[in-house]
Amino acid sequence: FSRLCHVAVKTYGGITTPIAKSGMREVFMSVAIESVRDSLKVFAKHKNEIALVTKLLDEIDRLKNSGITADELEMKAELLSDNLLKEKLLETALVYRSFDAIVSRSHFDDADMLMKVYEILRDTDFFEGKTIVIDGFKSFTVPEYKLIELMMKKADDLYITLCSDNI
Repeated sequence: FSRLCHVAVKTYGGITTPIAKSGMREVFMSVAIESVRDSLKVFAKHKNEIALVTKLLDEIDRLKNSGITADELEMKAELLSDNLLKEKLLETALVYRSFDAIVSRSHFDDADMLMKVYEILRDTDFFEGKTIVIDGFKSFTVPEYKLIELMMKKADDLYITLCSDNI
């Protein structure tokens, strides 16, 4: 999917700011945590630790790969009766929202690339007349599924091979 992203952005544009990759994302996450530090209770004792930066980035990446926004996370957290879990999820949503806002001021978050490419390509004829082969995956993320669905609708042919030790 990385090659598809490169070609789509090069062909159609859509990203006008620098792409924030791992090191820059860690800086942005540190700034995001700092910007909401007075609202943190569960994460308060860890707010100055680099491990919190890494863990929250990993969690936000998992959420984005699952198609879950900060608003959706917050809404689901409000439904929980377990107060500790509820507070952790609410704080994660708070940091997630702050992170996205800070990144979007000057950069494009690399973790949003697949969804952006989906948005770019859904109204184009990019896949029309093409045969697409997807090979070497064990599973797919929500943004990848959205792109595959688009390929299925628009491409002439789509072949997918999956890796499995059980076949």
